[in-house]
Amino acid sequence: MKKLSILLGLLIIGLSAKAQSMPDMLENVIASVVTVAVYETEENMQPMGFRGVADQAYERILDLSGTKTSGSGFVIERNGKKYIITNAHVVENASPTKDALFVYSVNQTKYAVKLVGGDSFYDLAVLEFLTTPGSEITTIDFRQDEARIGEQVFAVGNPLGEYPYSVTDGIISAKNRVRGGITGKFGFLQTTATVIWGNSGGPLVDSKGRVLGINSQIAFASRGGNQIWQPQINFALEAGISSRLVDDIINNDGLVRRAYVGLEIAQQYDYDSYMAMYGVPWVKRDSIPVVRHILPGSPAEKALAGKEGAGILSVNGIVVRNVEEVLGEFEKIKPKAKVTMEISFKGKKETVNFQSTELSTKNLEDLAKFVVNEHTNGTLTTDGEAVIYKYKQQKEEREQPEVPKKKSDEIKRREENLRYRGAMKENSRGAEPELKVVAGGIESESSSSIWRVTKMSDLGAVFRLSGMAGVFNIYVSDATWRVPEAIQVNPSGSDQIYQVTLWY
Repeated sequence: MKKLSILLGLLIIGLSAKAQSMPDMLENVIASVVTVAVYETEENMQPMGFRGVADQAYERILDLSGTKTSGSGFVIERNGKKYIITNAHVVENASPTKDALFVYSVNQTKYAVKLVGGDSFYDLAVLEFLTTPGSEITTIDFRQDEARIGEQVFAVGNPLGEYPYSVTDGIISAKNRVRGGITGKFGFLQTTATVIWGNSGGPLVDSKGRVLGINSQIAFASRGGNQIWQPQINFALEAGISSRLVDDIINNDGLVRRAYVGLEIAQQYDYDSYMAMYGVPWVKRDSIPVVRHILPGSPAEKALAGKEGAGILSVNGIVVRNVEEVLGEFEKIKPKAKVTMEISFKGKKETVNFQSTELSTKNLEDLAKFVVNEHTNGTLTTDGEAVIYKYKQQKEEREQPEVPKKKSDEIKRREENLRYRGAMKENSRGAEPELKVVAGGIESESSSSIWRVTKMSDLGAVFRLSGMAGVFNIYVSDATWRVPEAIQVNPSGSDQIYQVTLWY
C-alpha cells in the first residue's frame, strides 16, 4: 500500500510537471515571435529573422495603424547576431526606404529592420535589426531531426493582423507535401494546427519549443465557384530546408546557393475543344519532359549538344514524369556537383553526365537575354542603370489561329496599346522604340504575381519563377507613359499550345 501511494504521488508530480512545461515552453516561444509590419509598399514585389511573457503580450492591443500589410516572424541567432525569419510574401512588396519595415516585440516595442535577403521560390525571407534588440526578445532554433507523423505541434503568430501571439495546436498529419503554386512548391509539412492570414512567417514548434517549420500556406477547396477555407489543412516549410536556406541567405550575401545547368525544359499540352466541354481543355502532347533548348556556354552544353528534343527519363537516378519533378530533383543538386540524366533521343535511351556550376548574376543575365531573344519579338540591352527592351527589326509576326478567350480584356487592351505606341514611335523617330523594363511576372483574371525589375538579373529570376505558368508578361514603360504596358511571353509560340517551361 505504501509503495502504491509513493507511485501515485510520483505520477501526480510527473503529470503536474508536464502540465506546467507546455506553458513554460510557449512563453519562451512567444517571446521570440514578432509581428512584421510593412508601412511603405511598392506596386510590384522584389524577386527573392522580467514579468511573465503572457502578461506583456496580452495586456493591451497592438496598434498597427498606418501599416499597409503585416505578418508574423520569429527570432533566431546566427554568428552571435539576432535575425528575424518570415515569409517572402510578407515583405516582398516593401519599399526599400528606411521607414518601410518594422517589427513589434512581445512588449510592443517597435524595431526598425531591413531585408537581408530571401528566396521567392521557397517563400522565405530574413530580416536584420537596425538597432540592438531588447532583452524581452528570446530566440528559438530549427530542430535537427525530422518531424514525425502524429506528433503534437503549436503554431504561433498574428492571424488577421489583429490577434498577436495567438497559439493553436494540432498534429503533423503529413510530410513532403508539394503545392501547386508558382512559388513555395516543395518540402511542406501538413498540420492541423490552424493558421490563417497574418500567421504567415510564424513558427510551427514541437513540444520542446523547437522550430519544425515556417507557417506559409493554407488550403482551399472549390465548391460552386467559391473558395472554401479548409482550417484543418495547413502547411509549414519544413525545418531542414528552412535552416539550410536561412544559413545560405545570411552567409551568402542574401542569396540561396543554387546549382546552374543551363537548360530549357518543357512539356507541351494541346488545346482540345471537345475536352474543354468537360472542363479539361489541355491534353498532354509530351508524355515526359523535353529538352527544348541548351543555353550557350552552360554546363550542360557539351553533354547534350545536338540533343534538343530529347525526353528526360530520370535525374540522378530518380524517375521524373513531368517538369515539376525535374525541378524538384534539380533543387537537390548542389553547385559543382555531378548531374546524371537518363534521356530518350531518337528512340534510344542514353545516359549523359556533366557538372553543375553555381547560379550567378551573369547566368541570370544570360538567361534573361536568351528568353527574350528566343521567345519574344525583341532584344535586351542595358544603359548601365536600367534594362532596355528593344523590338527586333524586320521580324514578321506569326499568324495564330483563332482560339478561345484566355486573356482578360485589360491585358488585350494593354498589348494593343503597346503595339500602337510602338508603331507611333517608329514613325516619328525612324527607329525601333527603346522601352524600360520595370517588372515581370504572371497576370491572370484570378490572380497575379508581379516582381519588379531593376537590373538584368532580376528579369532572369522572374523568368525562372514564371516559366511554369505557361504564359507570362514583361512590363515596359518610357518617360511619357503613366501605366506600364505588357509584352506577353508565350514560349510555345501558339495560343493553341500550353507549354510548362523550366529554365534552370
